[in-house]
Amino acid sequence: MKNKPANVRVAHIRFPAEDGSIDNRGGATVAAEVDANHQVIKFAVAYCHRNDNFNKVLGWNKAVGRVVSKEEFKVPGAPIEWRELVKLYRNLARNRHLL
Repeated sequence: MKNKPANVRVAHIRFPAEDGSIDNRGGATVAAEVDANHQVIKFAVAYCHRNDNFNKVLGWNKAVGRVVSKEEFKVPGAPIEWRELVKLYRNLARNRHLL
């Protein structure tokens, strides 16, 4: 997928390494379709296994492709803003609970 729709947002989330730097292995890419008030309509996550090098392009293609697809996305159970969704997944990554 070359272009994403204007109302789709993407965030790349990485695991912290032992020394506090960013680990090059594992992580996730979160994509979401948002409305004019930045409320998430639907979202998708592409995970990178902890043994694999993180690839932004691959994660972007998978996550955005899932959001724009007819059946591979998730709908939030309660209203949530885009920033809160990203914050939630970043906290999960910080605690290494993504995978």
